[in-house]
Amino acid sequence: PATVGVGQPSTLTVTLSNANATPVTGVDFTDSYPPGLANSGTPALSNTCGGAPTALPPGISLGAAGATIPPGGGCAVRGSVTASA
Repeated sequence: PATVGVGQPSTLTVTLSNANATPVTGVDFTDSYPPGLANSGTPALSNTCGGAPTALPPGISLGAAGATIPPGGGCAVRGSVTASA
């Protein structure tokens, strides 16, 4: 949702796209959250990019290391977040 109520869980999704004809490998990224948003106590990570997703409670970022984005497609990393303000 566009707005997350204080103390309410939500799922944050980062989508990576690749328009090339070959896969993009070894992708590392970190997406830092705005103030007032943090990983849930149980971040419930899901990852279609391969590699290792990262989102530790009570962290303020979601990321992946060593991901692969398929040719002509995309993948996503998801985690549970909670608003504190």
